[in-house]
Amino acid sequence: MLERLHIENVAVIEQADIDFGAGLNVLTGETGAGKSMVIDSILAILGERTYRDIIRTGEKKAVVSALFSGAGDIAAEIGIDAGESGELLISREIHSDGRNVCRINSVISSLPVLRAVGSRLLSVHGQHEGQKLLAEEYHLRFLDSFANYDSLAGKYAHAYGSWCDKKSQLESMLTDDREKNRLRDMLQFQIDEIDAAHLKPGEDVRLENRRKLLQSAQKITSALERALIALDGDEENSGALRLIGRAQAAFESISSIGEEISEIDGKLTDLRCLAEDVCEYVRDMHRSMDFSPDELEELENRYDVIYRLKRKYGGTVEDILAYREKCSGELDSIIFSEQKSEKLRVECDRLYEETLGLGRELTKARLAAAAELEERVTNELTGMDMTGVRFRVEIKSGNEPGPNGCDTVRFLLSANVGEELRPLARIASGGELSRIMLALQKVLTEDIDVQTLIFDEVDSGISGRAAHAVGQKLASLAKNRQVICVTHLPGIARFGSEHFLIEKGVRGGRTYTDVKKLDRSGRIREIARMTGGPEITKAALDNAAEMLETASE
Repeated sequence: MLERLHIENVAVIEQADIDFGAGLNVLTGETGAGKSMVIDSILAILGERTYRDIIRTGEKKAVVSALFSGAGDIAAEIGIDAGESGELLISREIHSDGRNVCRINSVISSLPVLRAVGSRLLSVHGQHEGQKLLAEEYHLRFLDSFANYDSLAGKYAHAYGSWCDKKSQLESMLTDDREKNRLRDMLQFQIDEIDAAHLKPGEDVRLENRRKLLQSAQKITSALERALIALDGDEENSGALRLIGRAQAAFESISSIGEEISEIDGKLTDLRCLAEDVCEYVRDMHRSMDFSPDELEELENRYDVIYRLKRKYGGTVEDILAYREKCSGELDSIIFSEQKSEKLRVECDRLYEETLGLGRELTKARLAAAAELEERVTNELTGMDMTGVRFRVEIKSGNEPGPNGCDTVRFLLSANVGEELRPLARIASGGELSRIMLALQKVLTEDIDVQTLIFDEVDSGISGRAAHAVGQKLASLAKNRQVICVTHLPGIARFGSEHFLIEKGVRGGRTYTDVKKLDRSGRIREIARMTGGPEITKAALDNAAEMLETASE
């Protein structure tokens, strides 16, 4: 349970230490005294969102810490050593620069871990939760929170998710037939156009090289002819080969005279051989330049076909062929889409039936849970001065699965004998909503292993006998666990086993809020104030003492 709450520099609370006890702990004080700051501090320990605005003016940070006992099992689950005492000290610092520093038993922790641990230690029920009863979308959540069918709900959620995925796939496949036919015709035209060209990989590169060669054929042929005449000669002129041969023969005849002449003879021999090789190479090239007169025209036509395809489908022949394969795949997808969609439709129908079946099982489980919830909530309301009340959980089921099943749930109430059951939003008063919410919270938390329950002003809209009954109910709830309650009603405060007064005052030009644990005389005086106002008379004190006495009895 929550043993001690330490608050430092939270709004008007400069520093406060609250030592809670077992049973029912009540917090009272004038409106605006700072009771909400105590609850906000507890929420900070739970890892809830906080803002820098809560830091007291002029301070750099706010600090909240809470000491819990009997938390050894929870500490072990998160790998924290709680020692033999089983104590957990959770602290949180909120800095003015937006930083948060969280610790559990001095070990740095994160807000998600704080939230996970806090949810096991505390359950906070705020003053505005009663308004959730007016929104029927919350009624299903209340029922599911009460029932124990997590496994079934998990199976349903998985089946529903699979069905939604398949249904989405099927809907995307079943596009408009006209659009499908238009796309099919376009793809087939593109494939036919590419196939008609009979393209070969690398053809565009080879074609470009041959085209350049043909475009310069006359110039190349003329140059080769001149080179052959220069090398081999003609009828009128001697070529380089003949002249080099004459020079080589001349030196050959005197090569034996000296080493230098013999060396020149060798070089001329090499030069003649090289010239012969070059001449043969030029002659072969000249023979290869035997072009057909129509070849260039045919090549230009082929080049034009490939150029037009490149502009439409890709920068190279390989790109065009790859695009063709892509079109073929898309065309196959369209051609076989009916077969695929039929297969997908069968799978979608199977998942729908599976989801619907699990939804019906969930409906049966909810109907059983609803009957029990009706009985237990009715008993709780009867014990809170709502004699003759009838509470019903209406479940309507359909054949269209939704995220939470096939059901819509709403709570119906007849607060007076002889009145028809009607939706809560249409008939419940503020006081009735407060008591219904308290009854639900009591029923919902009875089977939850949470050490401490906190109720923030659950007394909205009630007074007199109803307040007395609610106080008794809180005291009854506090027999088995710690309950902390913020209240404005003496009829509830009287039942507290511990009573804390929250007071606001001004010292040195600054506002301060103090939290004081009251002894019996202090409780009598505070209950007298709550009953009769700031002017506390002897009669008010005597009445307050009697209220405490009868409450203890």
